[in-house]
Amino acid sequence: MPDYPIVEDQTLAFDDLQPEHTYQNCTITYAHEAIKLSDLILDHCTFQQENFSAGEWLDCTIRHCRFLNADFRNSQFYRCHFEADQLVGSDFGNSHLKQVTFHDAQADYCNFSEANLDDCHFETTRLQESVYQATTIKHALNFDRCDLTGADFSDTALKSVDFRTSIIEDFRFTPRLVRGCRIDPLQAVPFALALGVTIED
Repeated sequence: MPDYPIVEDQTLAFDDLQPEHTYQNCTITYAHEAIKLSDLILDHCTFQQENFSAGEWLDCTIRHCRFLNADFRNSQFYRCHFEADQLVGSDFGNSHLKQVTFHDAQADYCNFSEANLDDCHFETTRLQESVYQATTIKHALNFDRCDLTGADFSDTALKSVDFRTSIIEDFRFTPRLVRGCRIDPLQAVPFALALGVTIED
């Protein structure tokens, strides 16, 4: 983790955040312009706004922050790391995420529909009822020990997606687009049933 100067317990506008700083226990007020952040750490910060659409986040680490029902649509995220964040109900629709990691996050009901996910990783993250409809996946999309119960991948090609260590109960997908994904033997049963296979003892 970079050793940036630390700003603690301050109330700041989004527009005042500077690169190569760590903001800890800060309250971030409303942005007056489109959000453009780079090379900074947000740790245990509180945000007064919910609309972060059309923003640009480069090389940012966001830890222990709350973004409940936040709007990140049409945003760009490059080489960002979300850790132990509250992201329930957040909307990343039509966004571009490249080399982004979500670790130990609460992200039920998140929406990634029509987003572009390029070499992204979800680790020990709860994603129940999350949505990835018509999502474009490039290079890799890994779900490591995640809970994808009720997740919807309809109309998304699952090539290069790794589900092997995750929960996929009541999982929805388009059978003709399943080719190339990675699952374990137990996960093969719901996939086979969706493909019309009859399993008998």
